[in-house]
Amino acid sequence: MGGLRKDRSAFAASAEIHGAIESAMGRGNAVDAVCTGMLLACALDETVAWGSASLVVAGFGMSPRRLDGRVLQPGNGARRPRGFRPEEEIPSAAFVPVPRLFAAIGTAVTLAGRATYTGISGPAVASCTNDARRALLQSFSALGPALFQNRSIAEEIRLSAGPGAKGALCAEDLAIAAPSFEDLAVLDEDIFASAAAGEIAYHESTLEWLGARDSSGLICFASIERASDGHRIEALGVVAPRSAVPVRRGVQRVDPTTPLGSLPPVRVEVRDGQIFAVEGLHGHTSALAAFERSAVRRTSADAVAAFPELGVVRMERA
Repeated sequence: MGGLRKDRSAFAASAEIHGAIESAMGRGNAVDAVCTGMLLACALDETVAWGSASLVVAGFGMSPRRLDGRVLQPGNGARRPRGFRPEEEIPSAAFVPVPRLFAAIGTAVTLAGRATYTGISGPAVASCTNDARRALLQSFSALGPALFQNRSIAEEIRLSAGPGAKGALCAEDLAIAAPSFEDLAVLDEDIFASAAAGEIAYHESTLEWLGARDSSGLICFASIERASDGHRIEALGVVAPRSAVPVRRGVQRVDPTTPLGSLPPVRVEVRDGQIFAVEGLHGHTSALAAFERSAVRRTSADAVAAFPELGVVRMERA
């Protein structure tokens, strides 16, 4: 058993999250462990739950897959608002996007995990010191990604970020927030190809990676965002990033359900026909957006040299 433990690996910027990931691998696999870490990040930082997320799962006899959990432009199914006039002050509720972090976690556990929602939520619920956010995490523990269908939660979102507050979030937005996923290309060379960049209004945040490799060789790699500012939803204990694009008169509207911000670049390395490592860029979202929009294929060193606000995170097989 000691040898198996040596084959495991985990990383996170926070020592507390790192410890939770390592502990969770004793009860489940790498996907369960990383999802446990993501939920703990939500418990410890009020800005994480409403931010963008992505997960990469590689190994274990499956092709590498990435789940796109970026936030979405709100307003799906709602009447088109007239839009804000140029001289009009735009309230912070108008910048609130549709969250997909909880949906991405639920999809990842269903796709490749072994744990229950209650199991991966336990450390987050136990560590959260904000009563409202703890209740939100407890709802995820009980309902999984369907937590936003909880009537009281949906009502609080509507009151804080819906049309009555001059926001655009509506019930239809919360009902369609499942993540999209794709098969990732496998590269033998040290090249980051551009992934995808979406619309963005104002989004001062930093993207960071969590990762785990379990004794079976399954690798899970996940990104979360920490925002420096946003719209506070007091009743849920969260701060939503200012990443949606408000409707303005005379300006083309961003279509509802459009993914917002940048999907972080990832590469999967293969040696001798086997997945050897997964590598990603992280850092300030404005630098990631600039990297994506440059549409240039770059090595790790070139990417960091061109965009010094970025860094490279790498997880290898044993």
